[in-house]
Amino acid sequence: MKTLYKLFKTKDEYEQSGVWLDFGSDIRIKVARAGGKNIKFISKYNKLMRKYGRAIDYDNMSEEESLQALAELFADTIILDWSNVTDENGIPLEFNRMNVIKVLKDLPDLFAIIRAEANKPSNFKDKDEYIEEAVKN
Repeated sequence: MKTLYKLFKTKDEYEQSGVWLDFGSDIRIKVARAGGKNIKFISKYNKLMRKYGRAIDYDNMSEEESLQALAELFADTIILDWSNVTDENGIPLEFNRMNVIKVLKDLPDLFAIIRAEANKPSNFKDKDEYIEEAVKN
């Protein structure tokens, strides 16, 4: 029988320590949850809202400033690691804050996917339980 807990319960460990997203060609990005039990994200998000809240409310923040703030938030709290990420010329990019921000700003479609996946509860469910439920159905 399905219960609300089986449908929505996520694993705190996955929310904080992250899960790998596969983008093909062995390109992977490890993301934590944007919200949930990711206290680091919630704390930094709240600080950003205190700093920029009025500017956002009154539409006084440029698109570039908004993108920069969001990219920094994700670089600091959501994107935890990556593998086989290269620049546009195929040169491997070291995983560090500066490179994460650059990639997110240069590739807005990738950033949109990462934001969506970091907000998707099913990515942070207990994988064994998730598979068990799928097999039953």
